[in-house]
Order: sequence, then structure tokens, then C-alpha cells
Amino acid sequence: MYSPKTKFKALLSLILAASAAAQGSVTAFADVRANDDNDPGNFKMITSVFGEASEFGERDVYYVDEDGNRINFNLIPDEMDRAYDAASIPSSYNLNALGKVSAVRNQESTGTCWAHAALAAAESSLIMDGAASKSIDLSESHLVWFSEGQNTAVDDPLYGDPFLVPNCYDYGGNNAIALGALSSWMGAANESSYPDVESRPSISESKRYDGVYRVNKSVVFDPSDRSSIKSYLMENGALTIAYHSDDSTTAVSHYKTTNSYTSFYQNDEERSNHAVTLVGWDDNFSKNNFAVTPPGNGAWLIKNSWGTDWGMDGYFYLSYYDTSIQSISSFEAEKAGKYGKVYQHSMITFGGLFYTNYYVTGANVFTASGSDPLSAVSFYTAEASVPYTISIYSGVSDGNPMSGKLMLSQNGTATYAGYHTVDLSKTVSIPSGTKFSVCVALKKTGTTFNADNNAKGAGDSFLTYGVGSSSSDWYDLGKDSNCNAAIKAFTKSAATAKPKNVKATAGDRKVTITWDKVSGATKYVVYSYVDGKSAQLGTCTTNSYTASGLTNGKKYGFYVKALANGKWSDWSTADVVYATPASTKPKNVKATAGDRKVTITWDKVSGATK
Repeated sequence: MYSPKTKFKALLSLILAASAAAQGSVTAFADVRANDDNDPGNFKMITSVFGEASEFGERDVYYVDEDGNRINFNLIPDEMDRAYDAASIPSSYNLNALGKVSAVRNQESTGTCWAHAALAAAESSLIMDGAASKSIDLSESHLVWFSEGQNTAVDDPLYGDPFLVPNCYDYGGNNAIALGALSSWMGAANESSYPDVESRPSISESKRYDGVYRVNKSVVFDPSDRSSIKSYLMENGALTIAYHSDDSTTAVSHYKTTNSYTSFYQNDEERSNHAVTLVGWDDNFSKNNFAVTPPGNGAWLIKNSWGTDWGMDGYFYLSYYDTSIQSISSFEAEKAGKYGKVYQHSMITFGGLFYTNYYVTGANVFTASGSDPLSAVSFYTAEASVPYTISIYSGVSDGNPMSGKLMLSQNGTATYAGYHTVDLSKTVSIPSGTKFSVCVALKKTGTTFNADNNAKGAGDSFLTYGVGSSSSDWYDLGKDSNCNAAIKAFTKSAATAKPKNVKATAGDRKVTITWDKVSGATKYVVYSYVDGKSAQLGTCTTNSYTASGLTNGKKYGFYVKALANGKWSDWSTADVVYATPASTKPKNVKATAGDRKVTITWDKVSGATK
């Protein structure tokens, strides 16, 4: 962990999206208020510093004030906001033993540890929620390429945000870069659809938003707050964590491997160079089990990205007391399809921050591109235990995002620092073509927010201290500081249409069900409905299905559901169609002999034409 001089207390932030922080660079922005410490509207500068990429790929990031002093944010929630009982946390825990993590991957010779760590955490969260099995495998190459290797189309709202480096698979990254892409719906995609990172693929721009899962939350922990980390992991799955690993320049190894364990501890470095995945802990793991003896017992159980031939089948123990531990975060995901559309001006990554002595409101202005209602808002807080108010206005005028009609005001508290997606208490309908604003007020004394150096233009993004009510209260971030507020808005996903013109045609011990194709549907599932009970018969990708092995003479009901954009269509008993399978063989066949002839007769078969 860092031990910098902390100049400002109780800082929190409404993060503004930052994109292209160059190697070892400091991102800087213009001052936006007079330099008067007693003015609550005096926004000063905190800037971010990205470290150089290690051979593993991790780029650590830290913040400095205008005098060059490093800044620590308060990441530990207030006691009243904690939702767990520390006494109930066990002394050891292992998500892998519980089947709640995916398989160990191998980053090979690439600098993509950060992508492996973030996606491993997302995979674990999906397994925990029952949205995926242990076999889930998300694509690191898709994440790396679209966050760092390829710009968006010119007409994309995020044009210019990716880092655009020719060697993106070796350039390195961190949680901020991963979150920027994943929160913007750039993935997460299936590994089976893309080459692995070792092949360093270039991927078609048409695949940028090819995501089967979406990251909707990423909270950040103080490494010293072990109880919060443990409680959150037990509830939500694996977390990312970074530390300073031995590399090719290390003279004496800090790793120790025996027949029973692999362990690591060092106290020479405070900056991290390798991102991995935290999957458990053991409070009683002896301090004598390390190559260098730490101050006490206890270690985190870590899933690495160096393959199963390394360590304990790819795992090792990292001492609680390692001085370089940082970047402990969740990456919580869900199946794509909950939301229909995202309004956004930029990716959420980390750049410079402005701070003020009062609380702050950020606002983004969008133009509705359809009539589908808003159902959620996302934003970032740099500190824990931050009260907030979300306000949405329709028909706003230029320069004042709080003009127009107030459509919703909703309060809450962000317990942990990080990225939050908040479902609205009611949906908000905005007429197509109408300008609307999403305002987020962070209500805690001493406020900061992050800023982006890649704004798209004036009139899109604003800032004020307190809560602004007139255009003179608002600072135009795009016009005056070339940055954007990291506020996104999401629409309610449109319901998937029911299949129409469903027909059931009976045959001998079978029924063929047909229906009209549903626009956007990628799969259909067919159910039987007999004696008031449903049973799944099977799935298909075409608009026809034959149910076989049925009992002739028995009446069967059938209905069909369609899957589009991750959402299944509804059904009701009114959608059920019926058919009764019957033998197509003629019955009572008789042969009557005659003079040099035989007459054959049989009962008519219903529906037979020949």
C-alpha cells in the first residue's frame, strides 16, 4: 500500500471519464475557479499518474495534488453503512473449493494480466448469481482490443476514447481501463468467438458491442479493510487484486513453493506490477510459510493467470502484510438484455480530478433517440459512504441542465467507492428528439470528481458546487475543460414479442409446431401444456419444431417463447394451441376375394386426400 502524505480529508468524487493517459504521464486540466480556499466553489486540481507497464501488464495509478503530494481517498465505509457482522466471517474461505470461480487461464507472453483479473472477477460474479456455470470463459482479447487497440466509428459517442496503441497486447492496463470498456458495453464477449491473447488478434469494429454480459457495478476496497473485503467476496464472488510480483529483474525470489503450497510476500515495493484474482483467505496461514517472514499470520488465496502448471495448479497465497497490495475491486456482471440502450458521452476511466470544499453536482445532457423509457443511471464515487441524489429533467435549455421539467428525484447512499448502476424508482419517459439531463449530486462535505480530456463538445456535460438552479451556476466541462461527467443513463429493455400464428399439426405420435419468426430472436423454446402443467420439449433456432414420442389420441397443448436481446417473451394460457396425434394407418382393412380379383376396403382416415 502507498504511504503518501494526505492533504485533503473526506474527499469523494463524481468521476468524469478519462481516456488517453500516456505511459508514465500526468493528466492535467485547466483551473475552473479562482484560487481561493475559502470559496466553496473553488475547484482545484488533483491529477492522476499512470505507472509504466510491467512485463505482466499492470499499470498502477495514483493521484497527486497541485503541490505534488499523493492523495489517498477514504475507501472504508462508515460503520452505520456496513451490512455485515464481522464475527460471522470464517477464518478461512475458498471460492474455488465451492465451485464459484472459472478455470485458471494463461496470459502467455502478453501484458494482459489486468484483463484476465477483471474478467475472472466478472465470471465469478456470474457463477455466484447462477447466471453462468464454472465453464464460463470470457474473451480477454476482445476487452484489450476495444479498450486500447481500436478506435470507435466516427459517429460513435465514444469516438476517441480508446487508447489506440499499436502494441495493445503488451501496452498494459488496470482496473480503470477494464471498467471503462465493460461499463460502456464493450463486452464482455465469449472467448469461443475470438482468438486468444497470445495470437494478438485484430478484431473487426463491428464486434465492439458484441457483449453477452454487462458489468453494472465495480466497488473499490481499502486493502486494510479485510472484513469488508471478505464479506463482499462471500456474497458477490471473486475480486481483483494487484501486488508487486518478482519479475525478470528480481535478484532474489520472494515466492516459495513446497509440495503443499506456493506463497509470496515482499516489503521492498509499494507499487504494484501484476493484477490477479482474489478468491479466498486463510487467517491461520503461517508467517513461516513465506520466503521472507511477514509480521504476522494470514494470507489471501489468489488465482493467477500463468496457467495450471505454475504454483498450486495456478493458485498461491499472498500475505496480508505485503506492502504493494492495491486495486482490490469487484467486477459484477449480469446477462445482457436487462437494459435496452445506453446514453453515454465517454468511457469511465481515470484522469484528473477537481476538488471543492463543498459537495458537487455533475450533469450530462442527452437527446432521446427513441421513446423507450429510462430505467437506470450509473455514476462513480471515489470514496465510500457517499449520499447522492439523482435528478432527471426533460426539455432542458442550453447551458442549464436543471431547466425543463423535473421528471424524477431519487436519493440513496453509495456504501462503497466505485462504479454504481442505480435502478430508478420509476421509469421516466422522454419523447424522442427531446433534450434531457441526468444530474447526480454527491452530498458530502469536501468533494472531488474525475475529469476526461476527450470531450465531444460544448453543452453536453456540466458541473456545479452544491445544486445549480440557473445557467450561471453551471460550468460547461466540454467547452471550458474538455471533459465529460461519467454519468450514463439506461433505458428499459423492450419486451420480446411473442411468436405469432402458432400452429400445431398432428401426425402419428407426433405434432409439428410452426410460427412466424420474431425479429431479433436468436433462439426459441417449445413447451407442452397438458393437464395444466408445462414441460419444456426442446429448443431451436428456426420457426418450426416437431414434438415426437407422443400418445395417439391424447390432446396436447403447445406454446413457444422467443429469446431476443437476452430477454424471453412472455406467455399465457391464451397462447396455447392444441393438437391430438393419431395413427395415420387405415383401420379395419378387409380383403374380399372374387373371380380373379380381390377387393380391399378400410375405414376412412380423417384428413386423408389420397
